[in-house]
Amino acid sequence: MKRSLRRTGATLATRSAWWVISFTGLLLAAASADTKSKSAASPKSREPARLNDSIHKLLGRPQLKGTTVGVHVVRLSDGKTTFEHQADRLFVPASNTKLLTTAAALVELGPDYQFRTEVGTSGRDLVVVGGGDPTIGGRLTGGDPTIYFRRWAKVLKEHRLTQIAGNLLLDDSFFDRQLTHPHWPPSDLGHWYAAPIAALSLNDSCVDVRIAPGPKAGSAATVTLIPNTRYLEFANRATTVASANEHAPRVARGGAGRVIQCDGGVYVHSQPSTSWLAVDDPVLYFGTVLREVLAEEGVKIAGEIRRAPGAGKRPEFQPRVVHRFRLLPALAVTNKESQNFYAEQILKTLGAEHGDGSWRGGRQAANLTLSKLGLDTNSYVLDDGCGLSRSNRASPRAFTALLVAMHRGPHSTEFRETLAVAGVDGTMSKRLNAEPYRGRVWAKTGSISGVRAIGGYVHTRSDQWLAFSLLINNVRASVRTIQDDFCKLLVNCDDPAAVVRREREAVK
Repeated sequence: MKRSLRRTGATLATRSAWWVISFTGLLLAAASADTKSKSAASPKSREPARLNDSIHKLLGRPQLKGTTVGVHVVRLSDGKTTFEHQADRLFVPASNTKLLTTAAALVELGPDYQFRTEVGTSGRDLVVVGGGDPTIGGRLTGGDPTIYFRRWAKVLKEHRLTQIAGNLLLDDSFFDRQLTHPHWPPSDLGHWYAAPIAALSLNDSCVDVRIAPGPKAGSAATVTLIPNTRYLEFANRATTVASANEHAPRVARGGAGRVIQCDGGVYVHSQPSTSWLAVDDPVLYFGTVLREVLAEEGVKIAGEIRRAPGAGKRPEFQPRVVHRFRLLPALAVTNKESQNFYAEQILKTLGAEHGDGSWRGGRQAANLTLSKLGLDTNSYVLDDGCGLSRSNRASPRAFTALLVAMHRGPHSTEFRETLAVAGVDGTMSKRLNAEPYRGRVWAKTGSISGVRAIGGYVHTRSDQWLAFSLLINNVRASVRTIQDDFCKLLVNCDDPAAVVRREREAVK
């Protein structure tokens, strides 16, 4: 989903100016009354110590007992460290890995890079040439995963290509054919967040399974597949139940099969619910749905669906449709929504543009770019693009070094605006949504079993910019409040109005 970013002005700093004016005399009086003590230093000079004490106190909370925590905070104006704690230790970073992937892609490919998918003819065949585009589907089209296919059909009909005597050939050679990462947990495969990766993919390599109650208790629940395709079948054993306590619908696709199992109870007065299931073969899924949609729109294909590596490079290939999509919106989905599928498609695209559309090729290309940005190669280990692999490693200092480099580079605004904004959108939409925190934190969150991470930028109330990374491993309890309170400390740090209020309270 796409939501507009809220841009924060300098109004809060302006509103707070009267506090400084009102209490200047009080502060001078308090300072002169205590000239022999160390507290005579200015409030601003004492603020870093206050921030350090506050963060150390935060790290001592019971929820963090037994965990391993790393923190690094940097002031963007001069690159100086404001706070650090185990900043050079390597942690499992979960989805904060996406910061490495998206930064490398933005720098190396550029903000004007476009994913490219071609549809054309080669003799009697219709050929589709994939370019790794992760956006063909319903995520950015109002929920209709086949809208582009219908547009392609319209163009083909304009070329009077309504009867294809040959086959539908799928050229997926832009990527290799390793669909899932070898270090992803086997129990995750089949779930939407571990969807297979391919140069031709549809709807995040997933099918949406919509379950709704039947007309009355005891009747079968209603199951709908989106897109509605014969590529998959479903076995519907879900029943409508009279009690909300029995509401427990279950949806699963077993192993590499193409049969979706639906069972459990669906409360008769419940609203429809949707589950997202990864498909087994994204290329054949793409081809099957495309053929079905083209037929519905009046473009018939007489032959079979076949993989055809290199078909797009044949001399007789004639492109009829060239579908393009810009990189920047895909980066925003990756970081704001923490979408794993997009991250892996982008990483392999990065490799493919260097001649190797594999995870290895993507890592090599990303590492080369990150090295040029100044990242120490010993400060991180990039294994996949999204952070699902537990073989990823990174230090808090590596992330802040990346954030500082991106801030100082030519794509500073573009990169920051791919991040979720506190109280506004993405994974931060329901966090820090009260003033003065709303709109002041741009962050990438991360979460896998035992790992919680957050990192990004903070615009403080005193108009300073900070880069930060907070990585927590061996998590046993919820630490979201700690993450949010940490961000609040950064927003308030070195804020003149806050300093004046604290000095006033001290005098009292």
